[in-house]
Amino acid sequence: MRFAKLFTASVSLLLFVAATATAAEFKLDHFKVYDVKDTRVSITVALHGQFDKEPVKAQVVALTHFANNVSKNREAVHDRTAHLTWYRLEQDLDEPKREVEVENQFGTQRLVLGQPKYLLAPAEKREEGSAFPKELDHFKVYEVLDGKPVEKVVALADQFGVEREVEVGLPKFFCVPVEKHVDGKVTKIINREDHLTVYEIAWRPRVAIDQFGDHKLAFEPCEMLAVPSKKRFPPPPNGDPGKLDHFEVYDVKDVELPNEVALRGQFDGRVGKRAHLRLLTHFANPVSKNDEPIIDKNAHLTWYLFKQEEVEPKRVVTFENQFGRQRVLIGQPVYLLVPALKKEVGADYPKGLDHFKCYEVIEGKSAERPVVLLDQFGAFKTMARLPKFFCVPVEKTRGDVVEPIHNAKDHLVFYDIGSREVGKVISIGDQFNRPAMREISVLDSKYLGVPSVKLAFDEAR
Repeated sequence: MRFAKLFTASVSLLLFVAATATAAEFKLDHFKVYDVKDTRVSITVALHGQFDKEPVKAQVVALTHFANNVSKNREAVHDRTAHLTWYRLEQDLDEPKREVEVENQFGTQRLVLGQPKYLLAPAEKREEGSAFPKELDHFKVYEVLDGKPVEKVVALADQFGVEREVEVGLPKFFCVPVEKHVDGKVTKIINREDHLTVYEIAWRPRVAIDQFGDHKLAFEPCEMLAVPSKKRFPPPPNGDPGKLDHFEVYDVKDVELPNEVALRGQFDGRVGKRAHLRLLTHFANPVSKNDEPIIDKNAHLTWYLFKQEEVEPKRVVTFENQFGRQRVLIGQPVYLLVPALKKEVGADYPKGLDHFKCYEVIEGKSAERPVVLLDQFGAFKTMARLPKFFCVPVEKTRGDVVEPIHNAKDHLVFYDIGSREVGKVISIGDQFNRPAMREISVLDSKYLGVPSVKLAFDEAR
């Protein structure tokens, strides 16, 4: 959206090129975004954000907007040095449409994202006492293809004046923090959690603006408001919280069952990774946690230890479940979880239960949550402590048979819960034990599986 030019101002900009801080967290301001007279540039960059598996090359072609930190409804400005220059971005790689859910002071909104359009760079606005912003990230800006207007009226005050009745409308862009590579120099991400949602706002006339010298930018009326936001992937449609149970996991006496499969999950490319199954080592029952109901009493999982031919990079994963929001460092995949039948009166194979590829958790904080568990083997009062495995739904191919993913959003995180002895022999069946059933010896409990939503991930550096 472009408006007729009504006034001009000149500001001096010194662009923030190299990282100047390593703080893990910072408070992100609101920003008022102004059109400026386009300034042509030609810079090749590589950007690596939460949607990218590796740095993606792009061309920065023009400086088009400038963003001032702004007080919204008399809220304090955290960092008066925080400014952002907007550069039009041309990226060769087409990205898929994505659906995200954002939370900010306007509530929770669901957005459909298209292609990246801009790169936001931290900048200094040259004036007395000015300085580089020390805790402000670069952002890759995605066009919003679909989103509802917030229809709020706010008051905005920045260095260019005060507007008391500003109508906030449609979301126009969604901005994710990115690592920037230019000429061998890498600017790291400072805060992976904070994003910006940029909304269209209605402009009202304002007083003239003073001249600040040096590099002149011709300002046109303000057209957008950038609001600090949190990103998460949305829950299943219609508010359905998902159909995945909690699971109590038991050691079983190892059973050798060599098999060859290909597994393709959210961390994999278009082709599944070959894996060699070796042993059946664990068995998982659906379990009631703290008197919560079991959704599907037929839902059981057999655990197979496997070795994958391809080594995967370490990843930092942020997820959310009933224990809160947590971040873990994961290593190699070690187990394949397979939907299974436990033989008993009225039992059947589970329907709609996914296969899961389980990654070892290398580093993560203890949940320290008391739980009371009740399953087909009895009750157990214990503590959920360290996260041990992070499990993603996968497509499994065995020979010509492909088992698709049913629910890509539901994940499982397994926590250490100590041990209780069971000492039972049960009969189970799964895709590697059909049509015959197999007897296994259940030894003692090990883990609690908690349904979780993956919010973000990136390769560890």
